[in-house]
Amino acid sequence: MSKLTNRRQIRHVAPILALAIVGIAVSVTVWGVTVASENRTLVQEFSGRANNQAAALQNGVNGYLDKLYAVRALFDSSNQPITRKEFEGFSNSLLAGHAAILNIGWIPRVKNEDRAAHELAAVHDGLLDYHIRAIAPDGTLPVSPKREEYFPKFYSTEPRTSRVYGLDNNDGGVREQVIAHIRDADVLSSSPPLVLHIGRGDRRGFWAGLPVYARGSPHKTVEDRRRNLLGIIQGVFQIGVMTDTIAAGIKSPTRLYLFAPKAALSDPPIYFTSRLANGSMGPRSQAELAAGMHRSFPLDFGDVQWTLVVTPEAANLMSTGHILSSILLICGLLLSAGLTVFFRTARRYARNVEIAKNTLEITNDKLGKQKIMLDAALENMSQGLCMFDADGCILLFNTRYANMMGLSADSLKSKSLLDLIKLRKAAGEFTGNPEEFFARVVALRARVNSIPG
Repeated sequence: MSKLTNRRQIRHVAPILALAIVGIAVSVTVWGVTVASENRTLVQEFSGRANNQAAALQNGVNGYLDKLYAVRALFDSSNQPITRKEFEGFSNSLLAGHAAILNIGWIPRVKNEDRAAHELAAVHDGLLDYHIRAIAPDGTLPVSPKREEYFPKFYSTEPRTSRVYGLDNNDGGVREQVIAHIRDADVLSSSPPLVLHIGRGDRRGFWAGLPVYARGSPHKTVEDRRRNLLGIIQGVFQIGVMTDTIAAGIKSPTRLYLFAPKAALSDPPIYFTSRLANGSMGPRSQAELAAGMHRSFPLDFGDVQWTLVVTPEAANLMSTGHILSSILLICGLLLSAGLTVFFRTARRYARNVEIAKNTLEITNDKLGKQKIMLDAALENMSQGLCMFDADGCILLFNTRYANMMGLSADSLKSKSLLDLIKLRKAAGEFTGNPEEFFARVVALRARVNSIPG
């Protein structure tokens, strides 16, 4: 008798269990589709912010380097040599409000036979004890040995007492290489990153130069440029101040990492900052940043390309944007449980009708009230809901769900679980195989119904 009772109970429970499984499967499917949609939105929003950051920085860098073109225009437009007073007045006017430009200078090309006259002219201009000087390994500034030609800093926006005057950039090292490239290519180019002797805070920076050729002389070929070069317009820039100044008005939840030209993937950034100053951050290589969400951009300093990497401010950005999908999953599971209980109750009522027909009216009344409440709940809830039977056919749904699927109520009634999964597949919101997924649900339902009874 006990075994017979257990079998009957199993037969009554199996359909309800299958219904619950289908409800859970649908809830998980809707959750997965919503998560995928939220992820796409988050990636698009971050990409937009990163693009804006990169464009703003590139425009800002170009604006700083344009100051050198303005100074060259001063030289190109004059029939007479530019005096120190003219240079200082014009260049200082360009520096107003641009703290990242530490100084602008004029580096003339001085041949050895003109060295004495050049040094005497500097003394007459008020640069006492001016000599073309080299930079020794110990940091001293001895008088430069005899060379075929020199590139000393002659004019500058720095005070005339500064030690920079007379320093020869034709030093046989990086400075000379950069000047030779600027001269031969007729381009605005920049030096590798270096530690500046002036400036405040983080003094890492670079200098950029622009060639000036003799007015009216050709400079179409490399030979012409080497023969007719007058000198180099030079600007010295502080990287941190430049980046902070350009991005000062942008309050974006991003972090910026700036890498030197030709930096290896394992090299640390030259500069990094948080646009919201939200928590501490340290230097991270490009290889480390590539492991998470990021965007990389080339950043041109003249004809030299640096690399900007932008990352989200929040390390867990992908998880913080899934509030809606989490709510949908929880509500779906709760509603599946509630409806399962409802149908279990309905079946129990049906069995009671067979046992006691005199309670039919009361039972039907209760069921009618619950159905009214259910219909009202379904149509007034903010989430879409659709329930399926054990065969994957629709049992009920609300208008919100039909709208989410982009279907009318009449057309939705004719759809099955498999049909809906295929529609999501066609829309790109489901990456699996619809038939395989549906087959797994049907197989699970079959296993439940195969329990001996």
